[in-house]
Amino acid sequence: MSRKRNAGICILAMTLLLATGCTSEDRLATFQVTGLVHVDGSPVEGVVLQLVPDKDDPLFETRLRPGAVSRADGSFQFMTYSTGDGAPSGSYRLIFFLPPDESSPVLGLEERENPGPPDIFDGKYFSASDSEWEVEVGDGPTDIGTVEALTGS
Repeated sequence: MSRKRNAGICILAMTLLLATGCTSEDRLATFQVTGLVHVDGSPVEGVVLQLVPDKDDPLFETRLRPGAVSRADGSFQFMTYSTGDGAPSGSYRLIFFLPPDESSPVLGLEERENPGPPDIFDGKYFSASDSEWEVEVGDGPTDIGTVEALTGS
């Protein structure tokens, strides 16, 4: 398993740990949320994605942050409580990052301009307040389409 994929799995595990305090009675209904991610026009494995509830959405007060990791074909499926269960209905902003591998150039911490984990985008897509991707999850399956990301400025 690649370091990118391991990092993504660790992030998702942390997200699940926050949600495990909920009993099954406390859990919100979730709905399948899927999509594709392309970097510089090609599908990429290991992109870590997260849905952050909008500040005016009641979900914002919860600690639920559905997450996903892209597969080799660029596809992803969000999870909140368990693999592939989706996300509660609501209004979200999509954030994501791509952990570096041995061949990816990444700036040192002192050279980085953006907060968040080290990634090949230098944090460009890791701010919910700056996110250009609004996602509405309704009471049924949601396909958010293809997320196009660029490594250049």
